[in-house]
Amino acid sequence: MRFARSKDWNYDFAPHDVGCYPILNGQVYDAGNINKQMPVEECGNMLILFSAISQKENNLDFAKENIDLLSQWTEYLVKYGEDPANQLCTDDFAGHLSHNCNLSIKAIMGIVGYAIILDMLGEKEKSKNYKEIAQNYALSFCERAKNSDGSYRLAFDLPESFSLKYNAVWDLLWKTDLFPKEFYSGEISRYLKEALPYGVPLDSREKYTKSDWLLWVACFGNREEFEYIVDLIWSAYNTMHKRCPMPDWYYADISEPLMFQNRTVQGGLFLKLLFQ
Repeated sequence: MRFARSKDWNYDFAPHDVGCYPILNGQVYDAGNINKQMPVEECGNMLILFSAISQKENNLDFAKENIDLLSQWTEYLVKYGEDPANQLCTDDFAGHLSHNCNLSIKAIMGIVGYAIILDMLGEKEKSKNYKEIAQNYALSFCERAKNSDGSYRLAFDLPESFSLKYNAVWDLLWKTDLFPKEFYSGEISRYLKEALPYGVPLDSREKYTKSDWLLWVACFGNREEFEYIVDLIWSAYNTMHKRCPMPDWYYADISEPLMFQNRTVQGGLFLKLLFQ
């Protein structure tokens, strides 16, 4: 948050990073190049994190200190998040994408996350306003992104495509009910249909996947469906020919690791515990 307030950050959206661990020496993702930024992604991330922590700890001190930036980032999502322009998301290795449906979900969850914070602060009317915006965006999403089989698209303009909608897991965790049960059943059914021997592809463009996101979307299903996806991931690591420190990015058809390994993102494998 200090970096976002500093003279070194000139954008109205949240930064991707503040340096390369363990040195906070400025953004690694070229701060001077707008095309390398992740505007909707990072605004959504910060709002979701603030909301999740505030709820879990029942403590609003940190949110109060930064409510001005949280408000600014929420307004950014309200303006630009419903149907994102061509930009990167956290899966930046896949390149830029316009009308990214999963990114739209992140914006929706960021907005409702802010609404939850406002409600906890006693700002009931403002909270209601942002929750209604999130509800309307979610309704619009379901109308515009639905495939004929009941699943939802990779991008609004790509009929019958698919992607892992891991950002929607917060709707389940927070019980905000922005997306109907049919959304989750339609998605999990498509994932099981698209499953390869070692996982479900991240989306319909490539056969690679991400272990953390797989465990997040596994939460959409029942116990049997959840365990099925867990088994795919276990098989990937158990049979992987290149014995390297637990890669999170790999090909789901041949369990071939890509460049990401030994990363803290693997903490996402344990998200299911937050439901307990």
